[in-house]
Amino acid sequence: MPRPRFHRLSDNARRSLLEAAAREFAARGYDGASLSRIIEDAGISKGALYYYFDDKADLFATVTEHVWNDLLPERPLDLGSLTADTFWPLLGAAMAEMAQKGRERPWLVGMGRLIYWPPSSVDAERIAAPLQEARAYLARLLERGRDLGVVRDDLPDELLAAVVAAAAEAADRYMVQHWEALDEEAGRRLERALFALLKRIAAPPPPGEEP
Repeated sequence: MPRPRFHRLSDNARRSLLEAAAREFAARGYDGASLSRIIEDAGISKGALYYYFDDKADLFATVTEHVWNDLLPERPLDLGSLTADTFWPLLGAAMAEMAQKGRERPWLVGMGRLIYWPPSSVDAERIAAPLQEARAYLARLLERGRDLGVVRDDLPDELLAAVVAAAAEAADRYMVQHWEALDEEAGRRLERALFALLKRIAAPPPPGEEP
């Protein structure tokens, strides 16, 4: 974990350091990333870096936590305010916003690859913690959708959450692996198709269709 003195930095100083590190890790991978380049990009001394972090692995884990938070929509969905009419449109808009952030800041996508396939020398549990939080949030989201009648209720809660999470993560892994091969139009088209797939998995079967 970063040392307490890191949290005493200003928001701008923390963000500048973490994003400099994110750009370096995304461009060169964990093993190829240079602390010297990160220090130069962030405009700090080598001594200052070790004043905030124990080592490269600690810095990397902190960067992954920052990236997860940075990818979230600017206005997180308020589950209590969702209605049957707004549930799926707002969820689709949130997913589109996250993809747009990747287009605007490609290093987020590069870090996404490292988060899904982390180096063996870092704390795997710490890297996976935000993903576990995302799965827990998804379970609550599906529960809210079920209460509104826009999520299927013919499967056990735990099973449905696991199936949707697995499909969402498979889609996400594919996107970060193939991001550079997709132009913007193709990327947006694939995003819409993947969202439609996730909705079809989670939504109640259409009238007249056997579940």
